[in-house]
Amino acid sequence: MNNDKTVKLVCGHCGNKTPHRIVFQHLNRKLFDEVDEKKLFEEFETTAVICGTCEGVSLFGDFKMNLHGFIQFYPRLYPNSGKLGNGIPDNIQKIYSEIWSIKQTAPSAFVGQIRRALEYLCKDKKAKGKNLFDQLNSLINMKILPETIAEMTDLIRKVGNIGVHATEEDIDIWDADLIDDFFRTIVEYVYIAPEKVQRLKNRMSISKTEN
Repeated sequence: MNNDKTVKLVCGHCGNKTPHRIVFQHLNRKLFDEVDEKKLFEEFETTAVICGTCEGVSLFGDFKMNLHGFIQFYPRLYPNSGKLGNGIPDNIQKIYSEIWSIKQTAPSAFVGQIRRALEYLCKDKKAKGKNLFDQLNSLINMKILPETIAEMTDLIRKVGNIGVHATEEDIDIWDADLIDDFFRTIVEYVYIAPEKVQRLKNRMSISKTEN
């Protein structure tokens, strides 16, 4: 327990960079790898902190072998961090890493940049069309996006337009939360799920070879 220790972090709740009080640290052993059917366990360190501004609780942690004593570089476990997952193109990941912390403090700017990330997705998948609307339809025709996901992308496009143009409509944090959920669902479907499917296929192929 480190009740008197503080560290300056960007809060995942309010988005402010402010001193966080470390209130709890815990070590336990977790499955790290499996080699020749032997399970390997390593120490996993979890740290809980409380934001000095909003008093929101955040969790950070990783296997201790990966940690070097600087909580600023620990992976964030809760709330959602700026890391989307494996297989995401660098330009999309870069945008999201830069904006995830402003979702509550600047929701209009957040959704505007999410729209920009969607444009990069269309470019990565070689969508055809002069504007985002046409490009998203192109992805549907190419079977890259199903209809249910396509409706999410169109809402991101529409709300993103509000976020970047001078209109009388306001984007609030609840809108930004939904847009964030939509976007993460889209990248999960387009990039992360196929990577996981291929990973499992590779494991099954290796297993059959061994048998």
